[in-house]
Amino acid sequence: MGFHSHLFFFFSLFLIFITFSLSFSQRHDGPRLLDSVVRDHAFQCYADHQSTKTALLYPVPLPPSLPGVRAHTARYRTGSLRRYGAQIHEFRLSPGTNVRPHVERVVLVRESWALPWSSSLYNISGFRLLSPVLGILAYDAGHRKNSSRTPSELEIFVERRPISIDFSNISSTPSSSDSSSSSGVRLLCAYFDVHGKVRVYDPSMAMLKVCDGFREGHYALVMEGLKEEKKKERKKKKEKMGGDGDGFEKKWRVVIGSSVVGGALVVVLLGLLCVALVEMRKKREMEEMERKAYEEEALQMALVGHFIAPTARGTRTLPSIDIDFKPFL
Repeated sequence: MGFHSHLFFFFSLFLIFITFSLSFSQRHDGPRLLDSVVRDHAFQCYADHQSTKTALLYPVPLPPSLPGVRAHTARYRTGSLRRYGAQIHEFRLSPGTNVRPHVERVVLVRESWALPWSSSLYNISGFRLLSPVLGILAYDAGHRKNSSRTPSELEIFVERRPISIDFSNISSTPSSSDSSSSSGVRLLCAYFDVHGKVRVYDPSMAMLKVCDGFREGHYALVMEGLKEEKKKERKKKKEKMGGDGDGFEKKWRVVIGSSVVGGALVVVLLGLLCVALVEMRKKREMEEMERKAYEEEALQMALVGHFIAPTARGTRTLPSIDIDFKPFL
């Protein structure tokens, strides 16, 4: 029984790990898949317009199956991008911006995902999205010469000033009075890198809703979730009450917590007791079976000389008359 229980335990852990891995990969692959769709349509835009100009912004036509997703693209020489920077809607790339590995020309793609898309693809625990997710990605422009291969994605890095992302002109973002001034909730910047990692940090200019960026990826404005807001409101109410309710609530928390912990310990101990009783019962049954088998097949003991040795009960053939014959007297 012990072996089967351990096997079931490890099999359950394996299933949990597989489920978590699949859910994480699905959350990460969703945005990457959408990036690849936008990338392909951006390069198709250059294929359709043979006379595209450097540093000129072009809208990317996307299929109707992607409502709420907008994209623009522009092509730059790497040297010009490093010397003069670039402006692509909300993204301001300052001079000193470079890409690696080094290429002669680079294609920059700007993405804007509306809140329905953003909320479904990016779900930050403890935070709530306040703006569409804006993305900036870089690709090797040399793909136009060889359309049979997938465009190489490039890394963006800055040597001097960071990338500036301006959310002030986005209508869906809340005003400063609605978010920061009235409820005391700070606007925060969220950065989603291409590997699925998330970083939340303070904006460079909170009142103007401007965030700093240093790499390629996606950016958005966020705020603390409703649970955090409710906690802060309860804390303010407790402070106004003078702290009397705080001690009462702490006592109840201690009582409830100790009850939960005690109940869990009782359940664990009962489980261990049941397992021990089952093992003892099986052990007794095995001993009883062995004892019965020994008693049924045990030999009798007898004294042979100066030794005690097992003996078998002797049997002999009883005499019988073969024929009915009476001798004459």
